[in-house]
Amino acid sequence: MNLARTLASHAVEATPDAAFESPHDRYLLDRVVDTLGCMIAGTRVDSTRRAAALVTRNSAPGRSSVALEEGKVGPASAAYANALLARAYDFGPLTPFDGASPIWSHISETTVPVAVALAEDCGASARTMLEALIVADDVAARISRALEFVPGTGWDNPGLINRFASAVVAARLWNLSADELVRAWGLVLQQVSGTFQAIDEHSDAFTFVQGLAARDGIEAADLVRHGYAGGDGALDGRFGLFRTYGTGLPDESSVTAGLGEVYFGDRIVKPYPGCRFTHGPIDVARNLREVADPGTVREITLTVHPHHIGSPLDLPVEDAEVSRPAALFGFQFQTANALVRGRPVPAHFDDPFRNDPEVLRVAHLVRLRPAAESSFPLTAAHLEIRADDGRTHADRIDHPWGDPRGVPAGRADVDAKFVANLRHAGLGESADASLSRVRAILASNDRIDLSALFGPGAP
Repeated sequence: MNLARTLASHAVEATPDAAFESPHDRYLLDRVVDTLGCMIAGTRVDSTRRAAALVTRNSAPGRSSVALEEGKVGPASAAYANALLARAYDFGPLTPFDGASPIWSHISETTVPVAVALAEDCGASARTMLEALIVADDVAARISRALEFVPGTGWDNPGLINRFASAVVAARLWNLSADELVRAWGLVLQQVSGTFQAIDEHSDAFTFVQGLAARDGIEAADLVRHGYAGGDGALDGRFGLFRTYGTGLPDESSVTAGLGEVYFGDRIVKPYPGCRFTHGPIDVARNLREVADPGTVREITLTVHPHHIGSPLDLPVEDAEVSRPAALFGFQFQTANALVRGRPVPAHFDDPFRNDPEVLRVAHLVRLRPAAESSFPLTAAHLEIRADDGRTHADRIDHPWGDPRGVPAGRADVDAKFVANLRHAGLGESADASLSRVRAILASNDRIDLSALFGPGAP
């Protein structure tokens, strides 16, 4: 069976009404709201904001908006810029679940900007946009599940799968056929890219693959509309995705099981900026902060899954200063920041706050230790703190806050995070009103207009 053709037929023909029924609609709308808030917060990161502005300046006029920028551009450029912004603090929703099993993915920070940009371009209603988004997220999750992707092993998941999802959104909103989508995926395969090297080198370019995946999937679909196409073996061909970037052809059921009945999408809402695997240490550090004074700490031992030792998340804090990626992705900084300051917020990862001397002093005390037991979850953390007086405090958590296997985030958490993100971006006076407008539009059949929500002249 040609897996690309099977998935493409599903992608363009599915009517995902079930995904609008409770509780699925909550997860759908929440991840859209969450991603939009993270996108606006990302405008405070200077390098990413300048990149988004450059994309806007270099693009031909169109009908799609870039957050907080004047004018409108084509959908591929707008999605590219907005996806860069959405990932700036690594704060967006992630990880669909197959039952209790996570499908490790960063999907929404690509697909939500793509869906909004294309909906603006087409004049599509919120409902039509959401239907395209539901199916695209589902396709991305199924591909990721079949690849059996594990974060930190080299390839970065958004670069492997999100382009396929971007093309799905374009196919639905531009009314492409299943054959045309298959051919677009043939082009997508030639664009697959992105590794953890940027994080390993403390570079802000970890956001780049998120934006490229948004742009490239749209452009692949657009090229097919204009007569330039790829082949049909993008997934299971001789040199297709699964054989080249995975471990070989997967069991067909890993792609097709529940197709058209179950729609996978990101389920974890991050309560803190930074890599999800640092959130277990943050939670236990916040708990221990109640009983341990960071000023009297002598030793800190953080036990994590062995997979993380020596990974891009094991980023020791340098003597002089800490980079944004080392702060967002590093166990040492995240643990110390939570011990000293409590709940992390985006400002902690900006200049000059991330180089607070007390946070850096405590970060130098954090030592990583691999867990001995094989059952230790990837998301788990055990933290032990020894104080100057010899007393020891310890705590462990398996599934951090926001994980449906533990304490999931509720709508109130999502809304509070959205408002806080807009305030961080300097939109404090309009943050609550913006939340109300976003929620109202998503629940209506109105057209999407990002500039009316977040443009320079938005109320």
